[in-house]
Amino acid sequence: MWGRRGRLTAAGYRCWLETEWGVEVGVLEKKVPERATVTLRFSANVSLTIASAHFPRKADVSSESLDTLLGASGPWAVGADVNSHHVLWDALRLSDDKGECTVDWCVQNDLSIANTGSATRRQPGTGALSSLDIALFRDCEVSNWQSTLSPDSDHYWIGFDAFVGTSLDVIAPSKPARAPHAWNKARWNEFRKLSDEFIFRGMKRSAKGADALNEAVARGIRMATKRKIPKGKGVAPPLWTPELTKLDKMVHE
Repeated sequence: MWGRRGRLTAAGYRCWLETEWGVEVGVLEKKVPERATVTLRFSANVSLTIASAHFPRKADVSSESLDTLLGASGPWAVGADVNSHHVLWDALRLSDDKGECTVDWCVQNDLSIANTGSATRRQPGTGALSSLDIALFRDCEVSNWQSTLSPDSDHYWIGFDAFVGTSLDVIAPSKPARAPHAWNKARWNEFRKLSDEFIFRGMKRSAKGADALNEAVARGIRMATKRKIPKGKGVAPPLWTPELTKLDKMVHE
């Protein structure tokens, strides 16, 4: 097997580890966000920090509160009840401001989301499904994400396998890169109006300063892009083609 493997199952802010290595207990914090952290030490140079966190429903989800989850650098995975929705992890509800903030924070900190879109919660009484819990990771590989009904909670159990030490890219079949957007089909006038609206709205809500302005502009452009610029369906053109090789040779001759 490539790398080292541990298993984390999380519901709310409880976690259970299935591993053959020793566990170094870290932070146990009852402030918002409530969180518990442990570190698995596989060797002197290889470790994996795992956290489980909970944002109460009425708590604010901001870059500052999310930053408390990061801890030290290195391989890291977290299961978090963020009590927010976004299409990247919840296909059953519309995105909200807390969800948009979480996605922006993931982009800024180079974090990946492991969720597959399945429900992670069944609302008591109505049985309505949603996905309020996400699994994030950095500098490691996560696979086999799955959610299963919990016998004692409205939140599902979330499980996934985490690999550190060796990238799974070396054994995964390569796929041609997809063109991220169909720029020739973009509705540019609508994009401009919508991005201006999102940017202005973000500037009104955010603090003053250059960093806050940059964040509002970047977020407004990303949100408008998702709504007004279609996703690409073809393969992204290569940076260098055989035709360019011929032209380069002709120039040098």
